[in-house]
Amino acid sequence: MTHEREVTEPVDLCDGRTLNPAALGWARRPMLRANLSRAWGRKKRWDYWCVITPDVIVSFVYADIDYAGLANCWILDRADHAQATLGVLRPFARGMSLPEQVCTGTAEFADDAFAMRISETDDATHLTAS
Repeated sequence: MTHEREVTEPVDLCDGRTLNPAALGWARRPMLRANLSRAWGRKKRWDYWCVITPDVIVSFVYADIDYAGLANCWILDRADHAQATLGVLRPFARGMSLPEQVCTGTAEFADDAFAMRISETDDATHLTAS
């Protein structure tokens, strides 16, 4: 049996250049702040959702990995297996950002051809793409 500490207050993930010992453990809701301001090119932050229903499967990816940013929506019609995907890949994640704390706030991208939004509230996650 293992005994891990419960994280009950918001805490920074990193302490300088290393993992913050106070961030180790588990939490009942999101508590970690992704304070990843150093080590350019090594940070990988993303939000990913996959919704599966009897009729369709929809996947949302919003990622910022320093040197690139990705916003992508994929859909599969389960009846005829037709698929569609639309997204953008941005150098250096220009025009893209993620909240400092996971599962809070909004990750959003929009241009003339594609718009995607992942919005977190206390009681729901709202996914939209067009």
